Amino acid sequence: MIHALIFAAHLMLSATNAAATATAPTQDSAVFEQELERVQVKMGQGKWKSARSQLERSLEVHENQPYVLENLGEIELILKRCTYWESSGQLDLASLFKGELLSYTPMSGKIKLRYEEGEPHDFVVRDLALVHEMEFSGPYSIEVEGTDSHSYMVCVTPRSWFQVAYQPTFYLGTGSSNRSKAIERKVLIKSQQRNEDGTLIIDEETKEFTTKPNTKSTTAKVSVSSRTVSAYYNGKKRLTMRKPQDLWGSLAIPLGGPHGTITIEGNAEAFIKKKRDEAFDKGWKTFERGWKLKEHLPDWLVTRLASAGASRAGPGAELKQLSQDQIGIWNEAVRALEDENHEEVLNKTTALLAQTPDVPEVYLLRAQAHLGLRQREAAIGDLAPCAARFPNHAETMSLLARLYLVSGRFNDVIELVGKAVSAGLPPEEFQAISITANKAIHGPIWGEKHTYESRHYRVSSDISRERCRQVAMELEATYRHVSQRMGVGEHQEGSKFQAFAFSGQASYLNYIEDVFEGHGEFTQGMYSSYLKQLLVLDSEPRETFMKTVRHEGFHQFFDSVLDAPPIWLNEGLAEYFASARTKQGSWRDGRLNEVRLSHLRTVPNKGVALQARMTKLSSFLQISQQEFMRKGQDNYAQAWALVHFLRHSSARNKAIYQELLAGLLAGDSNMVAIEKAFEGVDLQEMDRELQAYVNKL
Repeated sequence: MIHALIFAAHLMLSATNAAATATAPTQDSAVFEQELERVQVKMGQGKWKSARSQLERSLEVHENQPYVLENLGEIELILKRCTYWESSGQLDLASLFKGELLSYTPMSGKIKLRYEEGEPHDFVVRDLALVHEMEFSGPYSIEVEGTDSHSYMVCVTPRSWFQVAYQPTFYLGTGSSNRSKAIERKVLIKSQQRNEDGTLIIDEETKEFTTKPNTKSTTAKVSVSSRTVSAYYNGKKRLTMRKPQDLWGSLAIPLGGPHGTITIEGNAEAFIKKKRDEAFDKGWKTFERGWKLKEHLPDWLVTRLASAGASRAGPGAELKQLSQDQIGIWNEAVRALEDENHEEVLNKTTALLAQTPDVPEVYLLRAQAHLGLRQREAAIGDLAPCAARFPNHAETMSLLARLYLVSGRFNDVIELVGKAVSAGLPPEEFQAISITANKAIHGPIWGEKHTYESRHYRVSSDISRERCRQVAMELEATYRHVSQRMGVGEHQEGSKFQAFAFSGQASYLNYIEDVFEGHGEFTQGMYSSYLKQLLVLDSEPRETFMKTVRHEGFHQFFDSVLDAPPIWLNEGLAEYFASARTKQGSWRDGRLNEVRLSHLRTVPNKGVALQARMTKLSSFLQISQQEFMRKGQDNYAQAWALVHFLRHSSARNKAIYQELLAGLLAGDSNMVAIEKAFEGVDLQEMDRELQAYVNKL
């Protein structure tokens, strides 16, 4: 049957021949939608109980109205979020630590903990040190009282650390009693930092000082600010060393500790958010397993759901309208689709529609041919008038809703689902796609939400408004640079780009599960063409996080000017521009992406040459997304290298790049644009040139 040819099983809905007419919007339906908007505002403010109560009142006022069923997706999303956050309550922060929680300021994320010697602590063994599990995102300090010798490491990341050591050296003075002798001491601050290219930079400073004799206890403190690491001893600052701005991380002590009473105080906002996220992950999974929508709906709505779409017919009934001759043309069109001869499908379906324009299955077949030619808008053009004429045809409504979804037309999805339900189709069959569209409109399942708007971006996060501002500024800088370099003007859609910054992986994965196929747990960010949203997971070090922001920001920008460009060009340019910004904030085209270059130069298995690791350009230029991701690390590195090679190796290659980009922007298909740009090029020779170019970088 045609259904097996056209639709994957998870996209398919059974057809129905139930006759019904879509209901026109009424004043009452508009009022109900306004009430739902007010409920969403309350949810954005974290007023979960109030939002739920308002929804329940609205459902009572609009009892038995058909337009309520049309909004079932949003209703379920509201009920799930309100029910969860009402019952989950606030995170018990004290329960997360073995030490004593002395204070916590939610607005700033500042926390203070104390650990007594010999008592349980939160340091874990890592390499040759005990590392505290807390990661700091702002100024912090560690103070230890009660021991004579101290050594600490702060700003601990995979690439850097600062070690502070206090050492007694010898006694000063004369006399038989030690009470008359001062103690000469030395404090040392040693830094180790690794640049992006892997170069290790080591620096150190020392200072000697004396302390009073026979002191009963000593107090050593290390304080980390945005630009310095300072050492204090018995309340006096002894030594300060500069550090890169906003370099944060964890702290550590030598194995065998902690000794003395340890007090840790500092800004750990991102860490606390991650802890909340972990608690959310555990709670949400348990909550979802027990979730049953009908248990949270009023009785009248449960009854309406049970009766909706009760009368159903088997698929394919519409084909009976075709004559015997037309069935022959239909079968030829189906075979042409199997052979991927999409132009032939279009010819056959044009002939069928000219004779019998009332067969939805023909529109579906035609739309599938347009999708095979990567002409999504043409497919929508096939299905939209069909949906208007046959709103009770489930397969038409389902496929069109999904095409609207991947085109970012979320409000059109909601409207179409409403028409389908009004026409008698079971609302539960459209529930998944309706929830996804509502998720795209209203955002992640956060207990609190912060937002910052810039000229081109609207950034939201569960971390802080300041983090939203930082991401927005990085995206604006990327936008300016990329649009200038690519010769593409202002964003013309009339709405701002949407971005979300997640504090932890749990809510990140929960949000992308409906819109991303693959191993999301291995990603730090993504751009979803389904949602038209940039999603990024907060991480350290900050430069790596911002590099991810720039990479995904390029994808979001590129998607606004090109529909599905070649995967190698899309990823290669994203890596190229993500590396173009220096630590000082300036832009320099052609900067090396050390991670990708290192991957190309590093032989994972002995004897594997660079030539063997790179795909031949005759295949790579036409590589599919699925094939690209199969050897992701190799192909990301090659894509970056190829873009760098085309833009910087020679005038000829730069002209190839410019012609390719111009062709794509002019509307050429990927295949045509690539063939035009590389016409007359010996790809085998270019393979050798590319390998030689990489070896010289």
